[in-house]
Amino acid sequence: MDISATSTSVKTDSLDSPIYCSDDPVVREGQEAWGRLSSNMTWDDWKHVGKAHLVGRQKAMTEANVNRPIGRRYNKAFGAWLREFGFENLNIGDRARLFEVMGHFAEIDAWLATLTTNERVRLNHPTAILRKWKGSTVVPDREGAPKPSPYAQLKNAHAVALEENHRLRRSVEASPGNAWKPTDTASAIADAMLATLSPEKAEATAKEILKKVKERKASGT
Repeated sequence: MDISATSTSVKTDSLDSPIYCSDDPVVREGQEAWGRLSSNMTWDDWKHVGKAHLVGRQKAMTEANVNRPIGRRYNKAFGAWLREFGFENLNIGDRARLFEVMGHFAEIDAWLATLTTNERVRLNHPTAILRKWKGSTVVPDREGAPKPSPYAQLKNAHAVALEENHRLRRSVEASPGNAWKPTDTASAIADAMLATLSPEKAEATAKEILKKVKERKASGT
């Protein structure tokens, strides 16, 4: 079975090649949808991929004996699942946003139903859907710039928590423990760090990196 990856979401030099076609109907539908996304992106297929990832995440948590999708054992188990069923090349940022969308699946699906057919057709990727949906929750401020409603603030806080929990880069690299490679872009490295660190730790790390860069420049090393 040839399961391909979407050109906008994966490395172009490495297409997914699943070891197994899953016996789980949800995962199998996700594999088939992932193959179709290489030539035609639709929200329906992304939903199948997202549902398959929820199954994989739960299996990895069970195997790692953890209650949350974090930690080295979970990362190792989830990375193995991604490789086994051919989802490993989904971009880390797209995967995190797909998990976020699936976390609000009922709300987002109901919101999509209120849009016109043309609007729904254009929203065929988790990133676009999440951005548009979040924008729809902003309450205009008569005195100035729009401010998010309390409900939107709560959802944004939940999104931050999801980003912290989803450490999803392990399986893409040669070593499961590496979140990025020296050849990656600065933006990709930053995304990988943000996927594994809390906002506070990420900010502290960034400051420490700048400090050490200045020290190196000063010492000429």
